[in-house]
Amino acid sequence: MPGGYINAGQTATIDYTISIPENTQPGGYYAAAFAETQYPKVANSITLNERVGELFYIQVAGPAVTKGELLTWQSSFLQKPPLTSTIRLQNDGSVHYPATIRLNVQDILGHSKYSLTTDKELLPQTIRKVIAPWKQTPSIGLFKVTGSVSFLGQTKTLPTKWVLVMSSFVRLIVASLVVLIILFVVIYPRLQARRKTKRLRKG
Repeated sequence: MPGGYINAGQTATIDYTISIPENTQPGGYYAAAFAETQYPKVANSITLNERVGELFYIQVAGPAVTKGELLTWQSSFLQKPPLTSTIRLQNDGSVHYPATIRLNVQDILGHSKYSLTTDKELLPQTIRKVIAPWKQTPSIGLFKVTGSVSFLGQTKTLPTKWVLVMSSFVRLIVASLVVLIILFVVIYPRLQARRKTKRLRKG
């Protein structure tokens, strides 16, 4: 690969070529190109190099298998913030392809609270897990999660998920209230019975 020197604040254009070997089978491939700093090495010291990269998706012409599927769609009913949904997609073919994921979160009144549209590239013979967190999820709330996944000319509608969000603090409060209610239900009748017994004795 070519190299050179770039001064601070300077921009340089470097030409390079990615060559495909002969007899390469048709299908999808990817290549990575990196540019990094190279400082002079000093004995008995640590040298840190900075690196940036670019990923290239390459398709070799010819008969190729294009096949994929939606494996799983998860968004658990009871969650702590942030509300998180997970999608797993599988590429069973020999060429890469993009998948467009759309998610929408609504409150119980039907108001849209969060939406996401993202494109993910799926490499051949791989499974890609996409995690979609709603970072500004409130401490408590009941939400409806809907969405779709589009790939290879088809669109899959995701089944609706209802999610109850409660933070750790809210869960502690709810648990404390439940305990108090149970104690009240158990102890109050006994106290009433004792009072009646005392009244009967006095009478």
